[in-house]
Amino acid sequence: DTSTVNDSTVDTSTITDSDVINGSDINNSVVEDTSVIDNSTIDNSELTNSTTTDSYIEDSTITDSTLINSTSTDSTITDSDITDSTIASSTVTNSDISTSTITDSYVATSTITDSTLTNSTSTDSTIASSTITDSTIASSTIASSTVTDSTITNSTTTDSTIASSTITDSTIASSTITDSTIASSTITNSDIASTTIIGGDVVDSVINSGTITTANGTTTVITTPTPLENLLNYPPIASFIAVINGFVATITDISSDRNSGTSLNDSYDYVWDFGDSSTVNVHTTVVGNNQVHTYTSLGDYIISLNLTDHYGLNSSTSTTVSITSNNNNNNNNNHSSHSGSRARPIRTATTTATTTPNYITDNNINNVSNVTQNVFGLNPAAPDYSPVSDDLNSGTSTEATTTESKILRYAGAIGLAIFDSGFIWPLLIIIIIAIILAYNYLITKNNKEK
Repeated sequence: DTSTVNDSTVDTSTITDSDVINGSDINNSVVEDTSVIDNSTIDNSELTNSTTTDSYIEDSTITDSTLINSTSTDSTITDSDITDSTIASSTVTNSDISTSTITDSYVATSTITDSTLTNSTSTDSTIASSTITDSTIASSTIASSTVTDSTITNSTTTDSTIASSTITDSTIASSTITDSTIASSTITNSDIASTTIIGGDVVDSVINSGTITTANGTTTVITTPTPLENLLNYPPIASFIAVINGFVATITDISSDRNSGTSLNDSYDYVWDFGDSSTVNVHTTVVGNNQVHTYTSLGDYIISLNLTDHYGLNSSTSTTVSITSNNNNNNNNNHSSHSGSRARPIRTATTTATTTPNYITDNNINNVSNVTQNVFGLNPAAPDYSPVSDDLNSGTSTEATTTESKILRYAGAIGLAIFDSGFIWPLLIIIIIAIILAYNYLITKNNKEK
């Protein structure tokens, strides 16, 4: 009694009221009322009212004990707390299991939280925030968990991939089941709500056989594959885009509903709130209700939409728009957020196309730039600016009547016309020739006058 066992081998013994067992091998022994068993190997032994940490337990019976960060294999665990541990090929009864991995084990009347169950059987247990794979769950409650490739019998699930439902003799895979009762059915990759299905086969939201009872009490025997949208009511999803131009908000409704256009004959009530004490209520038989609203003052406004279908299921969304003085020349594109958070405004660029006029003058020179035409008098509608003008900016000019000025005028006009067309080298040659001719002409005339 009241002893410390360190780095020892204990075989066929009874250890009672010990403070610490550390780094030891315990075989074929009975350990009772021990404070801590740390970093030890326990084989074919009985642990009662003890705490085991960082230990390996095999072929043992554990009762009223706490296992932390330990591995238990081929053991029986009863009335114990198990945390951060691995349990394999074991039987666990009346225990609390947290953040642990349970494989090939039988768990009964226990609470399992934040754990992974694989190829295991759980009966009369509460399972929360866990992943359950290839397992059999009977008479249990499953909450906030993901259940895959498992068989759930006489169990109730809440806030899980399978939520608030009772599953009996059924196999559920990759599906969302809410507020439903499923019996003797196989459901794969489907979304089922507020429904009772007996003997059903549902794949990809199409029911191929069985009996289905909807929330309003209508029972249908399935003889041909039928989309669930024709039988079950699904909630609408509210969504819209608001574009702001000046003081005007143009709202495009992009809401959706799986039942729209089906034989269920759904209808919708739109409630628009523009954030300036203005509201609009609209009833439609199909999804889609666009709005145009004009604001009277600058500021930020919350546009919200509440969309309710004929059966009372609803969805809400909103976005914030800004009415500013800058909106006159720019569009603000606001996409509503289904969760109600503020959307990010998107600027839409406005492009203005311009066309350059194509002048055809009396001089039969085409595609000549406006500058060329105005400066050199090729545009009849333009002021007759000449190279000898006193004031090019005033709009008045002195008419050039001399022959030399005319030569320079038309030579320059032809050169600039070619420049406009992109032929730079021919332009340089023509300019040089024009200068030489003008120079020779002036020299010849001057000599004659002398």
